[in-house]
Amino acid sequence: MKRIFAIPVLALASFVVFLYAVLPQVSAVNRAKENFLKTEKQVNDRQKYFQDLKSSLEEISAYQDTIEKIESALPGEVFLASLIEFFNQKANNSGLILKSLAPTAGPTGYEEGNSDPIQQAKNYPAQYFIMTLNGNASSFESFLKDIETSARLVDVESISLQQQGSKEISSDINILVKVYY
Repeated sequence: MKRIFAIPVLALASFVVFLYAVLPQVSAVNRAKENFLKTEKQVNDRQKYFQDLKSSLEEISAYQDTIEKIESALPGEVFLASLIEFFNQKANNSGLILKSLAPTAGPTGYEEGNSDPIQQAKNYPAQYFIMTLNGNASSFESFLKDIETSARLVDVESISLQQQGSKEISSDINILVKVYY
């Protein structure tokens, strides 16, 4: 009879031990697994994020030359010293002499609010300059081609030629240019 009484007591005791000792350990292990999986997912997400950043950086570095060309074409501001150096270099390369370069007001008489693309281009930030060059016509033609093919965005608005003397080949050339920034 002791066995019949001992079996339910032992079963009850083992259930109590399972309930208070084993079950909390199992639930703690399950929570730890969930936290580990959640942390592992966060780490994987961060690694993917950094890999995406790295690939974006490599893509940007592939376009670095293009970005530098855009920055040189549209510097953001007009620096008179760099502009004088730019035009002086182009003039010297073409065989001309840069006599003067001065900022001026833009030409008058154009309509604002026009839907024409050429008129809209006039509304972009730009500064007008009057430039005086000295040289012959073939050098001037070379100068215009050099400016046209340069990275810097420059529009030639008007040209004025003045012959210095009847026997001299060189002449003064006044140019109104529009420099975009």
